[in-house]
Formats: sequence, structure tokens, C-alpha cells
Amino acid sequence: MIVKCNMCSIRYHLDDDVLGSKGGYVRCSSCKHVWYQNPPALSPYTLVPVLEAPLMLASHTTHNSPHLRFFWVGFTLLTSLCLGSTLFVLYQKNLVWSSLQSWSDLLKPKEFCQEEKIRIQNIVYRYTENSVICKLDFINITKELRYIPTLFINIQKEGKVLQKIKYFPPKTPLLPGEEKSLYMELKDVPESFSKISVGFLP
Repeated sequence: MIVKCNMCSIRYHLDDDVLGSKGGYVRCSSCKHVWYQNPPALSPYTLVPVLEAPLMLASHTTHNSPHLRFFWVGFTLLTSLCLGSTLFVLYQKNLVWSSLQSWSDLLKPKEFCQEEKIRIQNIVYRYTENSVICKLDFINITKELRYIPTLFINIQKEGKVLQKIKYFPPKTPLLPGEEKSLYMELKDVPESFSKISVGFLP
């Protein structure tokens, strides 16, 4: 019998015995198109071959290849989704842990935030014409190299805070157990005060 490809219109000669009585799937050897070919109808005429070319029968596996591709695509997407969800959960867990640590640090009293690292030994101040000179003695009580952090200064009078000052000291290293003095000049402070307290920012 003569069969014709619906895609490229090439015709082939195919033996009747190849399709059998139920027909089957065939594939064009030129454009690889696959279609279902019905069995030849009973006819008293004899078909003359038009083109002698190899025609390959499509196997059952080839017919089901789209389903197999869909399966692997779905499997890949599902695996990627599971992996992404796992990484997201681990990332969120680290964020929660960091947040809990930050909150625990905020709940600590201010005097304990930096006291474990650097301690203020002594505070001495004196008046000048336009400012106040403060001398602070620090000691590093850890076993590692530390730097003097940002200072929080309160100008007080009879227990009332008159002025708050944030002071950024120069980068001053302190070796383990080392003591060092820091001089700082405070300008535009109230004319009369009774006390200067210095602490570390939490």
C-alpha cells in the first residue's frame, strides 16, 4: 500500500503485512513525523510503488515519550521546590536565632553590655574656658585585642540628666589586660552640673 506523510507529503510504499489487520503507528524517515496508519482496505486493484524508501515503525516507547518527558519535568520541578524550601527554612531559622540573640542583648542592663570586654576604671574632668576636659581610664579584661567602643555621656545635676552626648572615640586598641587613658573635650555643656557619667552603648 501507499502511505503519505501529513507533514512533508512524502509518500512511501509499505507492505500490507507490516501494519496487520489493526494498523499501527509509523514514522516518516524524512521529517520524523509520527502518525497512526489504518490498515489497507480490501481492494481488487494492485498498488504500484511510487517511492522506495525505508519507513520505520514507531515503537510503543516512542509514542509514550511525551508522557515520559512530562514525568521528568515534574520530578525536576518537585526536587527543586523541595530543595528551595529546605534552604529557605534553614535561612529563616538563622534569622530567628540572630533575632533572639539580638533581643537577649537588648534585654541586658546597659552596664553589662560591654563590661565583659572593656571596663572604665576612673573618670576625672576639669573645667576650661569654653569646654570640659574628661580623662577616662580603660582596661581590657578579656584575653583578646579590643577597641574602645562608642561612649554614651550623661551630664547630670542632682540626679537629673541635663544633656546626653554620644562620643565616638578614635580607634584605640587595647591588648589583653592593658590599661589606657583617653582624653576627650566636651563643648557646649551646661554651665553648672554636678556629675558626668560615662557608659557604653548597648
